[in-house]
Amino acid sequence: MVRKFARVTNRVESGAIQFGDDWPGLFLRGDESKYLSMSIQYVLEALKANTDISAKLALMHLEGVKKTIDEEVVQGDKNA
Repeated sequence: MVRKFARVTNRVESGAIQFGDDWPGLFLRGDESKYLSMSIQYVLEALKANTDISAKLALMHLEGVKKTIDEEVVQGDKNA
């Protein structure tokens, strides 16, 4: 789900961002996220043969991040 916030006056660049006293998080601009999605796809393909449970858990997490980028960031941009 895409969460929308009020428009800001300055362009927000990718990097660490913190709202109030909440934990800092990572903000990744949409244009940079597509490249990250392609990089994740490359890593997923390269590591799928690895049977180590830690690698499988990492792959599952990366697949989730890629899905969010592809479905909510890249496709969501078309609805803006």
